[in-house]
Amino acid sequence: MEFMSQEWMSQRYKLGSIGQWLPEMDARIQHVVTDCPDGNEVRYYDEIVGGALVGCGLGDIERPDVTITNLWADELAVMRGDVDMFDVLLAGRVDVGGDHGRLFLLVPTLMSPRFANFARALVADVA
Repeated sequence: MEFMSQEWMSQRYKLGSIGQWLPEMDARIQHVVTDCPDGNEVRYYDEIVGGALVGCGLGDIERPDVTITNLWADELAVMRGDVDMFDVLLAGRVDVGGDHGRLFLLVPTLMSPRFANFARALVADVA
């Protein structure tokens, strides 16, 4: 499966929408991944309602609460567990725009073993 392809995004939604494991919140998150192998960028989004992932896909979401921009290599390394996401943040390689408060509500989830397993499952078969 190709990283950040439509097939990858479908698998991401399938795994991410099982049960409620996010904080009780609503958020519209836009992701922008730059420096992709083909020289382009990939844009994808997450829509969280009441703590449940109700939508995600390639492209843009209207009126995002938060926009996260980072590098392809960093995104993949974090998902594989090779790099800590906070190291990437502290190194200044991630740009966060919009409502930082909503993003900070996700930190405990993003640091949880369940999220680590979710992320690794998404990249286990990545070419």
